[in-house]
This record gives sequence, C-alpha cells and structure tokens, in this order.
Amino acid sequence: MKLSTKTRYATTALLDIALNSVNGPVSITEIANRQHISKDYLEQLFRKLKRSGLVISQKGVEGGYVLGNNPDSITLKSIFSSVGEPTSPVNCIHDMTYCAQSSSCLTRSCWQELENQISDFLSAKVLSDLLPKNNGGVS
Repeated sequence: MKLSTKTRYATTALLDIALNSVNGPVSITEIANRQHISKDYLEQLFRKLKRSGLVISQKGVEGGYVLGNNPDSITLKSIFSSVGEPTSPVNCIHDMTYCAQSSSCLTRSCWQELENQISDFLSAKVLSDLLPKNNGGVS
C-alpha cells in the first residue's frame, strides 16, 4: 500500500492546525507556506476535511480553520476516509470485479488479514500520537 499525496498532505495540515491554533484559527495560506503545499491543493482537501467534520471553518478577518475534535480523538483512519483513501492492499477484497479469480484466490485470505491489520493500526493511531513530544501536550 502506498500513501497518496492527499492523505499525507491532509495529515500534515491537521497536524499544523493542532500545533498552531493556540492563538486562534489557522489559515490555509499559513499552512501552505509553512508546509510547502500548494494553497489550491489544500483548499480542495479542506472541503473534504470540513465535510467530514475533521476541521471547522471560522469566517472573518481572523478566520481560518480549527480542528473539529481533540487531536486525541482524530484517528488516521478518519483522515483516510475523509479524503477517500482506500486502506485495502488490493482492490479485489471489496470489489470482486477486479479479478476473475477473486472468489477462488489462494492468497485472498492473506490480503484480507493484512487489510484488517492496517485498519486496526489506523484506527488506533490518533493525531496527537504524531505531534512532537516536546510540544507540551496540545489539546
């Protein structure tokens, strides 16, 4: 499984908000500048993150984004889901049209087990786990 740019950038942007929202909402421009990510690309991602409730937008001159939940409750799995990133190592586990032999595949159970392990890991890992340890505990 290879992570897409959208998943990596969405995770990075959420971490940036967690680290920098102490004084209020964080703008996409600030995130783009700090993280060297295209502002236009971030705007696309933030529409998805907002729709899923991972971020909340605040309008106005001092507006921007804040996390929709505490970093301790935002799982990596929820980030993957919000940007439409599959977590399956192979396409045929959930859609048997990808392979004519998927119903009799000798390795299918192995890939299903791997998907379960990936899902368990992503469900257990939360945004706060990725914050720098010397940050003093962002909430």
